Amino acid sequence: MDTTTALPPPEPELTTDPSDDIESRIARLPIPFELLVRGLSCATAAPPLMELGDDEGGTDGRPEDLAKQGITTVFTKLSLPAQGLTDLSFLKNFKYIQRLELPGNGISNVEPLSHLPNLVHLDLSNNKLTSVLEDIRCVSPSQTIPALESLDLSRNQIQRIGDLSRHKYLKRLSLERNLIMSIEGLEGCKFLGELRLGHNGISKITGLDDLPLKKLDMRWNRLTCLSGLSRLHELTHLIAPHNAVSSLSSLAGCSNTNPILSHLDLAHNLLSDVAELSTFKDATSLRSLVLKGNPITGRGEWEEEDGESEAGSSANQRPAGHTPHGRTAASSSSSSVTLLPNTRTPSAATLSPSKPQSDPTFYRLFTIFVIPHITSLDNRPVTPEDKVAAVNRFDPPSEVRDAVLHAEWTAKQAKLYARVLHNDMAEQRGGRLRPIVLCGPSGVGKRTIAAQLAAEYPHVFGLAVSHTTRRPRPGEEDGVHYRFVPKMEMEEMVERGEFVESVTLFGNMYGTSVGEVDRVAEEGKICVMSVEVEGIAALSRSNLRPRYVYVTAPNIEVISTRLQHRQRTMNSARLSKSQMQTNFSAFESAVEDNPRTDSAQGHSPDHLQPGSLDNEILQWIENAQRSVASAQSIGMDFFDLVVVNDDVNKAYLTFRDFALKACRGEAVLNTELANF
Repeated sequence: MDTTTALPPPEPELTTDPSDDIESRIARLPIPFELLVRGLSCATAAPPLMELGDDEGGTDGRPEDLAKQGITTVFTKLSLPAQGLTDLSFLKNFKYIQRLELPGNGISNVEPLSHLPNLVHLDLSNNKLTSVLEDIRCVSPSQTIPALESLDLSRNQIQRIGDLSRHKYLKRLSLERNLIMSIEGLEGCKFLGELRLGHNGISKITGLDDLPLKKLDMRWNRLTCLSGLSRLHELTHLIAPHNAVSSLSSLAGCSNTNPILSHLDLAHNLLSDVAELSTFKDATSLRSLVLKGNPITGRGEWEEEDGESEAGSSANQRPAGHTPHGRTAASSSSSSVTLLPNTRTPSAATLSPSKPQSDPTFYRLFTIFVIPHITSLDNRPVTPEDKVAAVNRFDPPSEVRDAVLHAEWTAKQAKLYARVLHNDMAEQRGGRLRPIVLCGPSGVGKRTIAAQLAAEYPHVFGLAVSHTTRRPRPGEEDGVHYRFVPKMEMEEMVERGEFVESVTLFGNMYGTSVGEVDRVAEEGKICVMSVEVEGIAALSRSNLRPRYVYVTAPNIEVISTRLQHRQRTMNSARLSKSQMQTNFSAFESAVEDNPRTDSAQGHSPDHLQPGSLDNEILQWIENAQRSVASAQSIGMDFFDLVVVNDDVNKAYLTFRDFALKACRGEAVLNTELANF
C-alpha cells in the first residue's frame, strides 16, 4: 500500500485582467484621477491580516485579496485643500487612509468617512458642515466609529457640538469660528487634551469636568467669569483674551484645583481690581501671565501694542456685545520709586485706585512682587532687574529707603539751582535785549500788529510762540500759532519755573516760556510777545525789563463787533472744511486771533452749541471789561505806549515807530538794527 500523501492539485491561474478592475474603479471616481494622484502620499506596505468584513464593492481588503489585484502598497495620507469638493464617496476605495486633509472645500456631508476605519487625523476646516460628524455611521454592527485622535472643524457653520462619546479617543478638537453658544457632548472624550473654541458665542464654561484637558482656548467669546475650571486638574494653558471677564475670584484656590497651570492669557477683558492679583500668589507653576488691555494695567485709554496675544485672532471677528479694548504694555524700567509700608503683602491702603493711574510702572512691578515665580508678563520677559525693582518698591531694605530719600533731596536741590541759573541768564539777557510786550483786551488786534512787525522786519524782531492747553482751531499749526501741550505737561513746566508768565482763562492755560524768549534772543532779535493784562504782574517781577505797549479800542462796542466777526469766521471754518485755511487767513487779517478768552472745556467756543452765540460774546465782553479794569488799576503811566486801534494801519504805524526808536538804544550785534 502506497502511504505517500497525495499533493493537492495546483490552483488555476487568475484569468481576470487586474487593469480592467483598476480602470473601472478610476472611471467611477467623482474627481479627476490626476488630482487624486497629487493628493495621495505617505505610501506604505499593505497591512497584515485584519478582519474588516466585505465592503460595498465586494472586496475584502485582506492582504491576500490585495495581492490578487497586484496591490502591495497603500497610501495613508490624502490632502486636497481648496479643490471645490462636495462629494466624498470616492473615499470608499481608500480605507487605509490615516490622515485626511480637505480644508477650504464645500463639503456638507461626511457619511462616506464611515468607510475609513483607520482614520486618525481629520481636517475639514472651512467647509459647510452644520454638525460634528453626526453623519458618520458604523460600517458593520461589530465595528466601532473610526478612532480619531485629531479633528479640525473650524470655520464651519456648526451651532451645537452634539454627542462625541463615539469618538472617545479624541486628543485634539478645534471648533473655532463657528456658531456655538454652549459646550456640551464632550463628557465621553476621556483622552481629550486640547480644545479650541475661540471666536464663538459661548458665555459660560461647562461640561468639561474631569477631562484631561491640558490646553483650553476660549478667546473672543462672551465669557463673564471663569467658573467651571475647578475640576480640570491637568490644565496647563488657559487662553481667554477678548472676553468680558471682570473678576479673578473664580480662580481662587487655583493652586489646588489647577496645580500645573503654567500659562494664563486674559488680555483685553474687564479686570480692574489690582488687589485680585494676590489670587495667584500660591500658584507656583504659573510662569506666563498676560493681562494687557485690562483696566487693571492702570491706563484710561489703552494704547496699541504690536502683536496679538496668542497670535491668530483678528479684530473683525469679535462677537456682538463685547466692549472693545485696546492694548497696553506696562513699563518695567525703574522710574522714581515711591516707598510703601514695609510689608510682604501690600495692604489695601497701598492699592489705591489713583496709584496705577498716576504711575504706569505700578501694575507691572506689583504683579511681579505678588507673583515672583512668573517669567513672562504681557509677553515680555521678567528680568532679574524687574524683580529687584519690585522688591525695592513694595518691601525695600532700609539701605534702599535711605538711598531713595537722598536721591529725592538731590533732585530738589538740582531744580532749585536750575531756577537760579534761569534768573541769572534772564538778568544777563535783559541787559542786552529788552522784549516788547503787547497787552490789552481780546479783539483789539495785538497779535495782528505784532505779526505785521515781525513780517516787515524779520531780521530785527521775532515772535515768541506761546504755549496753551486748549485744542487747535481750524487752520492752526503746532509750533507756528501756538505750542499745544497737555494740561499736565504745562502744569509741570510751570512748577519747574519754565514760564516768564502764565495765566488761566476759562479753564485753559496760556503762557510764554523762558525757552521761547531765549530762542528769539539767541537769534539776535528783539522778542515781541502778546500777553493778557494778568500776565503783566509776573513779567514785572522778572529781570527781562520789557517795554510795555497797551493796545485798546475806542469803546466796548467796537470790541463787541470785532468779537462777533471773529466768531462768525470760526463757525464758517468749522462748517466748510475745504475753506478752512481761507477763512482762517481772512480772520487773521481782519482781527487779532487772541485765544486766551477761549476754553477747551465748558465755556469754549468749540463746545458751545450753535444757538449760544450771545452768551459766548457776552463772556468775551466781560473778560475784555475785566482787562480794561486791570489796566486802569495798574495805571496808564505804567505803559511805555498806549495805542488806540480804531484803524489797524494807523495803529500799526504808531507801534512800528515806537519799536524802531526803542531798538536804536539797544546794544545788539545786528547790522540791520544799526541802520535804524
